[in-house]
Amino acid sequence: MKLTRRQFVGTSATFAASLALPLAVRAQDTQTLRLGMGAAQVGTIDPIKLTQGVDNWALNHVFDQLVRPPAGLGTAAPEAYVPEIAETWEMSKDAKTWTFHLRKGVQFHKGYGELTSEDVKFSFDRAANPKAGSVNSISWQNVQSVEAPDPYTVVLKLAGPDPLLLTSVVHGTNAAIVSKKAVEEKGDRFAMDPVGSGPYQLDSVQSDLVRLVANTDYWGEKAKIPNMEISYIVDTSARTFAILGGTVDMILALAGPGAINSIMQQNPNLKMDISLPGNNCSLHFNMGREPFGDERVRKAFAYAIDKQAISNSLTPVTPRTFGLNPPANPGALTEKNIPAELRYDHNPEKAKALLAEAGFAKGLSFSAFCSQRDDYASLMLIIQEQLRQVGVNMDLKFMDHTSYHAEKNKDLNTLILRLGGYPQVPTRVIQNEAISAAEVKKDGSGGDNFSHYGVIIPGIDDLYNKATNEPDLNRRLELVTEMERKILTDMPVMSLCSTAYVVIRNPNMTLPFTVSTVAGGTWRLTGAEKLD
Repeated sequence: MKLTRRQFVGTSATFAASLALPLAVRAQDTQTLRLGMGAAQVGTIDPIKLTQGVDNWALNHVFDQLVRPPAGLGTAAPEAYVPEIAETWEMSKDAKTWTFHLRKGVQFHKGYGELTSEDVKFSFDRAANPKAGSVNSISWQNVQSVEAPDPYTVVLKLAGPDPLLLTSVVHGTNAAIVSKKAVEEKGDRFAMDPVGSGPYQLDSVQSDLVRLVANTDYWGEKAKIPNMEISYIVDTSARTFAILGGTVDMILALAGPGAINSIMQQNPNLKMDISLPGNNCSLHFNMGREPFGDERVRKAFAYAIDKQAISNSLTPVTPRTFGLNPPANPGALTEKNIPAELRYDHNPEKAKALLAEAGFAKGLSFSAFCSQRDDYASLMLIIQEQLRQVGVNMDLKFMDHTSYHAEKNKDLNTLILRLGGYPQVPTRVIQNEAISAAEVKKDGSGGDNFSHYGVIIPGIDDLYNKATNEPDLNRRLELVTEMERKILTDMPVMSLCSTAYVVIRNPNMTLPFTVSTVAGGTWRLTGAEKLD
């Protein structure tokens, strides 16, 4: 397949320049692994500042964690985790103290010395501190202290029991271990000049291109492909041409209706790796902005939006969700256990009646903004049309993906679409999106509770505290289900679906593992190979 320059209109300058190499030459290059990700530019390579998921492809290779699920899995049962920086670990009987014994001799990149417990404590304390710039400090609220009694021992003491700590905290992106010396030396520059201990180290960063090189001194399995390039290609046509033409080896698949099927029809030899649950898709009503302070309006929107039609329009399989937890999660609301009055099945007439009751019999108009990335844009355009059918005009403005995250995190939006992957810990999505401590802040320092639930109106904080302090897992799951029902009753945020995370790769790129249906958003490519 021969591609012209004209066909690449819309690509970044850096990526377009890379096309100067003949395709045949690039296809034979087994020394560089090239990824194409769906965003306009690099957001950060600092684990505690991650807001756009595609940055995790670089983060995941630059940094190590204490433990990791088996290759191809995103989360796992506690007993299934494998050692990384921690060789062994144990949990106290009350599940409130976890002790990790570190691997000796692990070296940070670029001569920054040995990784010790001091670096782990520094990394974890930093992740728990919003003043340090941590955007997900809320996930650390149960951690009372991180102690480093000797250079190779780390002790986490918790306020409440957490038998799932490996999944809920220790394997989170912001639990990646950074070099204390490098952070203190570089300050804000660390975000684009990071130092970790992973199988790849940073070579260079441009606005839309990250270059990594293999860490030849890595303590574990060394990367089989010496170089990795992560191109940020927001234009969907450019990303499609890149994978079909062989200028990249792997892309984050397009999420628009029919997009994946179209690519696979053009080249049936391409490989498709699917993980589910991938992204939880939730729609937050900013109750601090009119008209969303009115519960009747929020519920009218819930009846107006046809969630099943949205699920049916997306490929591959995209199950409808009922609560914030996807159906596969323990404690989730499902087709079988959700009360009929909380299903909010598509009912335009009921939506119109609620709007009329709220004083909008002649309809209403409001403005919102959204990311131009294909998955975000597709969903919001469908929602815009469905709302129009009940007399609601949403003036929708699009912006690049990186700017979208920056703006929504400053409480500037009205109807906020959030896509994000979570570990299979049923309290985690509620913690991130529905408790008052996660309220979005105008200075950008808050969390992902974009509705101000639990602040503007009473929320589920008491139930959440009971759940996270409940040592009995079955009782904890009952409380999760109760929280889900309460959220649906108040309707501060509405779950839409759980989209699959899909990567498409060229057949000459092989993986040493099978991607599981619970693999989450990214995985390590250390063992990947490229065939001649």
